[in-house]
Amino acid sequence: FIAQRVAGIHELVGSDINLIHRLSKNHVAEATGWRAYAMFTKAGLAHMGLRPEGMHEQTEAYEHLGQVQTYSLDLRARYAALVDARRVVVAPEDAHNVLTTDVPAPMAEVWSLLNEPRNREEWEGIHIVPVSKVGGRTGAGARSHCMHGDNVSMVETVLDWRPFDYFTVEQNSRGIPGMIINITYKLTQTPTGTRTERRERWMGSGFGPLYKFLCYWMDVIFGIKKGFEQRLKQLAAQADKPETGG
Repeated sequence: FIAQRVAGIHELVGSDINLIHRLSKNHVAEATGWRAYAMFTKAGLAHMGLRPEGMHEQTEAYEHLGQVQTYSLDLRARYAALVDARRVVVAPEDAHNVLTTDVPAPMAEVWSLLNEPRNREEWEGIHIVPVSKVGGRTGAGARSHCMHGDNVSMVETVLDWRPFDYFTVEQNSRGIPGMIINITYKLTQTPTGTRTERRERWMGSGFGPLYKFLCYWMDVIFGIKKGFEQRLKQLAAQADKPETGG
């Protein structure tokens, strides 16, 4: 290829450049069903001195350019592996406060009780306004604005989202510098329903050994423990009642 300048614009021209453009219209998706992949030519891999394992080999043929041996990698699988490895979980031993209750309901139903705004208003006593979602759905990166009464306001961000296993959120309180809490909700199936854990870890600086003490008083003041244990069970019981016609 050569570099040339036309009308003040620098560009590359030549058969290799034409090949790159033609390779963008390949048949890998048709052969593999992949929606995201990286393609390399045999010459390109040889130049880099690389040959990753598990590559899809395919020959592409183009008029005036002949046959080109290509090797492709499924990026979707790699992305899924990276996402799976990027877990954000408050472990029991790292939590400053752990609330546990057994709810007589299946995991999918408890998941809904923990996440649906109207359900959270019932058991947690907060008003939730979704601010942003990922692809129109709740997932890692989604944000909500939460209000508890007239004086407590916070931004809640989903850090990790694994239906119906667990999810982790960050709650950043407005007006109270350094008040950042990570909370993991972990669901475990039991013979009678679902064991639900709420693990809290204060992430803000400046509190040190007062973390657990503060968590205790937060539960006392806002009734988190009572709401978590009692209201979840009440909501689950209400959900099990059949609707009656008027």
